[in-house]
Amino acid sequence: IEMGLKFLQHALKDNDLYQDALHELLEAEKLMPYDYFVLHRIGMIYLYVPALGDLDKALDYFTRAGKYAAVDTSPNAVRLNNILNKRVAERFSEQPQVSSDDVGEMAAESYLQAATALYALGQFQKAAAMAEKAVKYNPNEAKHWFFLSKYLTRCGDSDAAVQNLQKAVGLVPAMALAAVGDLDLINSPVILDLLARLNSEADTE
Repeated sequence: IEMGLKFLQHALKDNDLYQDALHELLEAEKLMPYDYFVLHRIGMIYLYVPALGDLDKALDYFTRAGKYAAVDTSPNAVRLNNILNKRVAERFSEQPQVSSDDVGEMAAESYLQAATALYALGQFQKAAAMAEKAVKYNPNEAKHWFFLSKYLTRCGDSDAAVQNLQKAVGLVPAMALAAVGDLDLINSPVILDLLARLNSEADTE
């Protein structure tokens, strides 16, 4: 795992290191097939590194990462939350233990990435269902509500999309600006009505 992270940390300088990172993490998976941290990082490579891109594999890895993180309440769980927060320089043994709330955040992040893969595959209903899992495990994260709204809009469920976008904006008002730049959302008249109302309220204040 640490070798994989080391290669990932420097891959922006040398893209060939993504392949090396993937190799190390796949070796780690053989030893720890249920480790959601390993599964999550492999999924990130398959989803976001163009030369290694594989949406089906990304979906599989993120789905499994979410499943195993969702049932892990051990205080000795692998420190994915710290890695997601860029604390990659610290050895695992030196990183603080995580709480069950942190593990919920890990599960939510994995399910959200799985939803992204499903969306890219054109499976919009499944993307919305997966995003709902992300919301379930971390309802305090605005981006989860935002992407759930986006996927529901794509599915044609504008009424539910509006409700979820309102929740996202309630948590982080800047999500309204993000919605203006999202093609799925701004193509929905109902969403546009919501954005116009929010803009009017902001002007009044």
